[in-house]
Amino acid sequence: MKIIKIVLVSVVFMAVILFSEPEIKIGYIDFQKVVLNYNKAQEREKAFKQEIQQQQSRINQMKEDLISEQNEYSKKLDLMKPEEKKQKEEQLKTKYKELSELSNKINKELQQKQAEFEEIILKEIRKATAEYATKNKYTIIFNGNAIFYPWEGIDVTDEIIKILNKSK
Repeated sequence: MKIIKIVLVSVVFMAVILFSEPEIKIGYIDFQKVVLNYNKAQEREKAFKQEIQQQQSRINQMKEDLISEQNEYSKKLDLMKPEEKKQKEEQLKTKYKELSELSNKINKELQQKQAEFEEIILKEIRKATAEYATKNKYTIIFNGNAIFYPWEGIDVTDEIIKILNKSK
């Protein structure tokens, strides 16, 4: 019953839009093309990749140091007293744990930064699209990723990219 009400309300809503607008103007944008050609998104992506590389280098250096320490321990193992062995093994376990925790922390931070940036970019694209739609009297602008057979005359992707790249 609830689904029927939702469908009925949707049909009524669309009918009101169709009959209240003397002219329906529909457009679509290729969202991926917008993101790939939006200068701010590309600059941020480049900076983000550099940050990932820096963090990966940091983790790799810690891994190398730990492997080196493990190899050194293995070479001296036969000459160590039982207390020294136990102490060194505990140190190595602690360092492995610290490395694992740091790696997880860095990954979470990077994922959070990426999600925050994607949200900002999405808001900016929506804002630019709304401004364009209002200025050019569009009834609706769709995300072209969901359109299987778009008519080229309604593609407003390039106009949205121009708006986004003009604003800084």
